[in-house]
Amino acid sequence: MAVYHSTKALLEGLVALAASCSSTLELKTLNTTNDGWPLRSASIGSGPTKVLLSFGIHGREYMTSEIAMSFLTRLCSGDEHKLLNDVTFTTIPIFNPDGRARTDAALGLGTGIRDQSCGDRRKNGKFVDLNRNFDWDWDDLVASSGDALSTSYRGPAPNSEIESQTLDALAGAVKPDMYIDIHTGTLAMYSPWNHNSSGAPNTDEAIALLNKVATGTSWHRDQRPKFGVGGIVSYLASGTAADFVFAKHHPRYAFIFETYLEAANAGNTESRMGISSADLTQKLPRGAMAHRVAANRRPPPRAADSLQPQELRRLALQRSTFANATVSSSKPSEWVGDSCFEYFSPTDDEGLEGLVRAWTSALLLASRTLVVDMARDASQAGGTSVGQGLRRAV
Repeated sequence: MAVYHSTKALLEGLVALAASCSSTLELKTLNTTNDGWPLRSASIGSGPTKVLLSFGIHGREYMTSEIAMSFLTRLCSGDEHKLLNDVTFTTIPIFNPDGRARTDAALGLGTGIRDQSCGDRRKNGKFVDLNRNFDWDWDDLVASSGDALSTSYRGPAPNSEIESQTLDALAGAVKPDMYIDIHTGTLAMYSPWNHNSSGAPNTDEAIALLNKVATGTSWHRDQRPKFGVGGIVSYLASGTAADFVFAKHHPRYAFIFETYLEAANAGNTESRMGISSADLTQKLPRGAMAHRVAANRRPPPRAADSLQPQELRRLALQRSTFANATVSSSKPSEWVGDSCFEYFSPTDDEGLEGLVRAWTSALLLASRTLVVDMARDASQAGGTSVGQGLRRAV
């Protein structure tokens, strides 16, 4: 039976999974959040290729941590020995437990998509949008906000938040060859850059990997994600984890995977972006044309982000603490009528099971493709891979 697990249940589930895992699943508490939640990593594998994954940077994107558990469960099943000999995986299964716990506490409240509490679920314990807080084009006046009441509030300073600092340190220790930040809210896969409309140095190679994932995965209900450079095919977003990790820590690839689009919003999303679904994977524009295209797709693109500051100031802030949390689960159907939840996660059993299964497969395929790419280039370069060259050049 398909269920959503509360944040505390997921943390306890990681402990149980480590005890039963066919390989060594190493859990570490990297830090403690503002609301007292443990910020944990889970690592598995012994291969030379390094993959770093983060799930749930926005707490209201509830399904993402269910994908994390499914992915780790698959790696622990005993069926992925070859991949684990090729790759060492490091994951943060619940990157924003403070925000996710606010969603736990909202079960049965019927939160509206324009309620402030919906925006609060996105943010961390200090009500900062973590995916605008990273030190890469942090203070952009359009692609994030300096207003503490905005849904896209970037925080008081770059990398000011515990979670951002933790990912920075972890990426520095892991030195990933690929980093993927997993979200919901649309159905797409983005390569850098997200803060402007220019492709990163290895855009063609990155798009080729995404094409393999898009065409090689069995997608739920045939809902294949679009893909391309984030700042071109989507709206501009500054201070993102993916751009920051790519710029500072120089993995070969860095991606954002957006794993769920509420069907009723599909047409509206494409209309807001000013681009048809057929255009998303065409050859990407460059230079002045790219900037003109992106200029028409400034944030905010989502109804969930449309509150005005004067409305926000009249509403009380929500908080949730680790000490008061309970271990529980909920059926997807229990969230029907909560338009905030419905926008970011499925509320039917088939949808939850099918999407989690498909995106678990997509992450595995992306990792296998990375291994092939690195082995090919190492062979061609006599032992020095293109990925290593990118680490010096970016």
